[in-house]
Amino acid sequence: MSKNAPESFPATNGTAIGWLGEALIGVGIIATIADGQHDSDLFVICLLLTAAAGLYAFLLQPHLEINGDNLELHNPFRVVVIPLAAITEMQLRMTLQVAAHEHRYTCAAISRSRRTLRKNAEPDPVNVTQDLIELRVRTRITEAQDQGLPAGPVTQRIVWWLVALVAVPGSAALLVGLLR
Repeated sequence: MSKNAPESFPATNGTAIGWLGEALIGVGIIATIADGQHDSDLFVICLLLTAAAGLYAFLLQPHLEINGDNLELHNPFRVVVIPLAAITEMQLRMTLQVAAHEHRYTCAAISRSRRTLRKNAEPDPVNVTQDLIELRVRTRITEAQDQGLPAGPVTQRIVWWLVALVAVPGSAALLVGLLR
């Protein structure tokens, strides 16, 4: 096990839109409650809660972590854990793409814009977050391979609490909609 401290890298895209969407949904819920009693209030609130959970799952929760000797790709509803020593290739383009054990894994939380990709500029880890993340991950991959760490299997797990966070209000909205 590596003695390096865990590192977490938040999403480099969509975060501002995600928080703005959450705020607007919150305003919508408050407006629905403050507007007085209507037959559709419960249905509208369930739909808004489903939208808020979806925004969180797809825009705010995804991130990248280096935890011990593993690279963790936190995608919506799924976490892929890849041993750093098993990584044979890494590209940071529109998504982060990692190859290990003859399979490719992606994480949409870390990405470059099309405009940045077209510029083809030199990496600037001091001023560009994506360059810093790429440099840090490549450094940890090289360290793991130089230390001869085991290239164990890639594991994946479903994030059940996040599935429930979206499914429960969505199911409630469906049920309320059918019963109306």
